[in-house]
Amino acid sequence: MQTTAGSKRPPPMTMGNFQPGYMATLGAGVCLFISGGMSFAQSLGFFHVPLSPAISVHTFYCWFLAVAIGALLSMLLGYVLPKKFIMAASAIMTLITGIVRVSAPMGYDALIAARYLSGIAVGLATVQYLMYASELSRNTRRGFSLGLEQFGISVGLALQIIMISQWSLSSSFSQNSLQGIFDIILAVISMGCLWYFIESPVDYLRLGDESTALLCLSKLQDTPSITMQTNQRLEELKDYVREENNLSTVEIVKRSMVPLLKMIIFRSIMLSLSYSAITSNALTYTMLVVNVSWSPILAGCLRIFGSGVSLGIVDILGRKLPATAWALAIGGLITPIAVILNTSYNIFIYHEMSKIVALWVTLHVADGLFSPVTSVYLGEAFPLHSKGLGIGFCVIVEQIIHIIFMATHPDDSAALMASGIIILVAAVVFLIIMPETKKTSLREAQDGFRKFFNFKMF
Repeated sequence: MQTTAGSKRPPPMTMGNFQPGYMATLGAGVCLFISGGMSFAQSLGFFHVPLSPAISVHTFYCWFLAVAIGALLSMLLGYVLPKKFIMAASAIMTLITGIVRVSAPMGYDALIAARYLSGIAVGLATVQYLMYASELSRNTRRGFSLGLEQFGISVGLALQIIMISQWSLSSSFSQNSLQGIFDIILAVISMGCLWYFIESPVDYLRLGDESTALLCLSKLQDTPSITMQTNQRLEELKDYVREENNLSTVEIVKRSMVPLLKMIIFRSIMLSLSYSAITSNALTYTMLVVNVSWSPILAGCLRIFGSGVSLGIVDILGRKLPATAWALAIGGLITPIAVILNTSYNIFIYHEMSKIVALWVTLHVADGLFSPVTSVYLGEAFPLHSKGLGIGFCVIVEQIIHIIFMATHPDDSAALMASGIIILVAAVVFLIIMPETKKTSLREAQDGFRKFFNFKMF
């Protein structure tokens, strides 16, 4: 591949140029997130266990608590352990999760233990994956690579919703056993992918090891060799690392504050409100009068479709305008659900409940489109030396919001109305404060995040 003289950037790299090791590295994380998405759906109420006095609100929020714990551990361990080891630990915990579920599919204590293990595994993997994908990916494919995190969550969530909706309670084979089998398979695939794991060249540059960083970059090419393009990419990363290393602690904190505020709003608040336990409860009301056995299947398939479309266009149409449109759609769908549920006798009216089913299914499309972009922005927002802390903090805040919803038992219609309004307002604010980072370098993207206002739309 040739470059023009004086070009500041290497030519765009297409998927055909990616070395299989690169895709295997990303695949290791995607497998863990699919498993995590299934546990996420469980925590929203999509699971079967025998009724037990031991079942409490803790049953539902323990996974979110575990994700927060895992993210905190990942923030700390990221300073002393290579990313490969942390991802491997996450895969091992997912494997143990599957074994526990298969061994005791109907046990309450086993269910809780499995959720804690799964949550910690997801928290560990999320922080490291987003750091890794942002540093390793080409500017022209960074959106796709980062968006795979929420794509995996969406696939797992959809699988669990579909399975639970079609599972017969009279079956002698527990759905928890099947989920455990999925966990085991996904963990084994993830471990296999980690065999080809390529460490981030940025980590080696931070240690001053340019030769190893260059070798890592060469392995990302279709033909593992050092070319002019490889050296250009190395120089780009060296400039990035050099600039970040010259920053004082005070400067790093200053550069992190505005991106942190933006990502708490965009990732932590908007994503958690876009699909929460209260949103999933809306479907349970419809069961009183409407046969909704088909709607979870359609919703799950459309969610996967939406996430796939988002991955396909995030590096073509950009992040800002599509994400704004999808956020407005989410707020616009949640609000009428809240209005219908605000009148209590509506839950006995077939026509009104049919509207909720249609809105709930459509919400999955919008949520599937929106969620991958939150991963893209989260991976791009923070300076090098605060990236792990910033990503981890946003993930923790996201889980805390889920826990608050579950622990406080707010009125469903009021909470939904508040969620819809907050998302609509945040989407408008998002349009003027978030940068468009399509095909920019990490340095350019982070420059945009540090500006409080960003009026550029394309």
